[in-house]
Amino acid sequence: MIKEFITFLAVNRGYSDGTCRGYENDLRDFQRWAVRYAHLDRWSNVTEDMLNDYVNDLVNNEKQPATIKRRISAIRTFYNWARQQHKTDRNPAKYTSTPKLAKRLPKTIDLAAIHAAVYDKGIDYQTRGLIAMMIETGMRITEARTITGTSIDRKEQSIKVVGKGNKERIVYYGCVTANYLDKHYKDGRIFDYEDRDARYRIWEAISKHSSRNDASSHQLRHTYATKMVEQGMQLYTLGLLMGHSDTRTTEKYLALDQQHIKQEYANRAVQI
Repeated sequence: MIKEFITFLAVNRGYSDGTCRGYENDLRDFQRWAVRYAHLDRWSNVTEDMLNDYVNDLVNNEKQPATIKRRISAIRTFYNWARQQHKTDRNPAKYTSTPKLAKRLPKTIDLAAIHAAVYDKGIDYQTRGLIAMMIETGMRITEARTITGTSIDRKEQSIKVVGKGNKERIVYYGCVTANYLDKHYKDGRIFDYEDRDARYRIWEAISKHSSRNDASSHQLRHTYATKMVEQGMQLYTLGLLMGHSDTRTTEKYLALDQQHIKQEYANRAVQI
């Protein structure tokens, strides 16, 4: 049943390979636990108490709250799908509690490192173009690397993006992406990289110009959002550009903005 569910996520929801693998890994982990500790042989036999025991076991094994929350979320989503498919009549994970998450601010990348990577001719031109497009549009890595020329309106400097859940939105790009497209535009896919290769190349390019070694493609998206908030963009507008279906997802960037405001105050406070 797990394989059928994963196929649904990939085909009907448009989830990336990495996201689908994450769901499958989390479900397989619970499945192994259930067989080992509860001798479970059918998903329909899972109970609320069993899931509470699973959470407690994860806590006792010092799993991070974020990991526990993600695994229970995967199980809950799985059962929602199973109910829609009439494979079960209930969702035992509906009310399962997980440890509270400590608030973590999204990591961003220093703009100087991004700038240096984009203009470094020693880095492959496609990698530089991909970095530029992501920082100027806020697109997810899967969205950016699969963009085709037919989705781009070069006059308006806009791109029609198909995001999570096959939801369409319009994003806008700046002069660096425009210059890249002037030289490398084509009707098919603009970038030839597959998922893992694209993520590695972005990490390698930015790490070359940064003291950090944990830079990631998704941090480009965080950096885009943070800079937009710092420059006064309304959260509603930002949410539309980023393809957020829940405003709470966008609100996390307010905390980053408060840090920026505090730092700006510290730098410019009146001294008496």
